[in-house]
Amino acid sequence: MNYYKILGISPDAGAAIIRSAFRKLAKSCHPDTGNGRSDDFVLIKKAFDILSDPKTRAEHDRKIGLARPLNNAFESKRLRVLPVTKDVFDDLVEVIADRISFPMKKKLFFELYLSDYEFEHGASTTVNLPITRICPACFGFGGTIITTCGKCAGAGHITRDVDFDLSLRPPLAPGEVYQLDKGQYEFRFQIKRGG
Repeated sequence: MNYYKILGISPDAGAAIIRSAFRKLAKSCHPDTGNGRSDDFVLIKKAFDILSDPKTRAEHDRKIGLARPLNNAFESKRLRVLPVTKDVFDDLVEVIADRISFPMKKKLFFELYLSDYEFEHGASTTVNLPITRICPACFGFGGTIITTCGKCAGAGHITRDVDFDLSLRPPLAPGEVYQLDKGQYEFRFQIKRGG
């Protein structure tokens, strides 16, 4: 059973959208209003409960064959950040590390597209990456049924841009993989033709 379809939302919906969809359907299907059946309401409530909890949501996604590569998926003309599939344990470790200020490297893999000229003569560029992480204030829930998290505005995650300069010397070959450390981030990137 696909609970996203029951609530009428997409699989990448955040906590605020899930809450909003539940409230609308609950109002129209609640047995006390006289318009709905109790079976429908129970199903809607179950869908909301499962999709509101990151652990049960991850289990549900696996059951319906849906990977949730939500984190850091990004594409531009110059680069493509590959989505990172994370489970609840990874999110929990990340939030705890943020809360106790434990220095933990965040790893990210992306593809950098270079022109033929850059492959021949080398490339010097500034890369701007939007880094998405789970909200440390609400643990990815986006708030409660009554209130919305003020830190992430109900999204359950926070995105911030990280800029860094790259200087690659020739000879360069398509498919080469490089590694770069920048503070709390560890980047691995592969160069490809087409920039």
